[in-house]
Amino acid sequence: MKRLILCVTVVLLGVGHAESAITPSTTDLFDVSTGVQVTAHSSLITWIPNNEIEYLLGGGENTPDANNWMIHFADDQGLGYVHFVDFQTPEAVTIGSFALFAEHDALPGRDYRARGFSTFRLYGEGELVYSLTTGNPYSTTEAPPGSIIEVSENGDRYLNFEANLPEAVTAQHWRAEFIQAGDLYRGHANGPRVLELDGFGVEPVPEPTTLVMWSVFAAFGIFCGWRRRRGQ
Repeated sequence: MKRLILCVTVVLLGVGHAESAITPSTTDLFDVSTGVQVTAHSSLITWIPNNEIEYLLGGGENTPDANNWMIHFADDQGLGYVHFVDFQTPEAVTIGSFALFAEHDALPGRDYRARGFSTFRLYGEGELVYSLTTGNPYSTTEAPPGSIIEVSENGDRYLNFEANLPEAVTAQHWRAEFIQAGDLYRGHANGPRVLELDGFGVEPVPEPTTLVMWSVFAAFGIFCGWRRRRGQ
């Protein structure tokens, strides 16, 4: 009987509590591999090799150079400038959550706002669906309700962010905006650096009573197996 109680306890406590690191996806609904196309964007730095806007939507994940997993917006703009990318999916998709990966500078003597953005905004069919205000450095960003901010072991300049939308949004035309955080610092390093933006569909979440029932069934199966083995 003690084994049965232990099994039920372990199963009940273990359901729904698995955690994993936030990492870029290659199969999300915003990935260019699914046919997503960029329709417009603000200027990018031209002197950085392979600085292609598609990398923001997963286009650099299949390249051998890890530096291609990011894009750098242009430096020749001032504080508060709205950098953006417009893109469309092959057909209307329903997005329930998204993930965003970014990195600002952290060189000695340089303000963390270099290569940073102060606000991120996501639009679907022209309607604002999410807005995030970042901290300086990124690691001090306060996670809004329904979101996760992962502190990177590589430093506090990274923003690994995942959030549920307040409500699911169905759209084909999307826009991501990044509000520049720095001014013309030494004439360079002002344009935000963004690694990737991922969009995910809506996954049904089991009701708590359903989880409990499945836990009981699993524990009962374990107990029955134990009884059979003991009777042999």
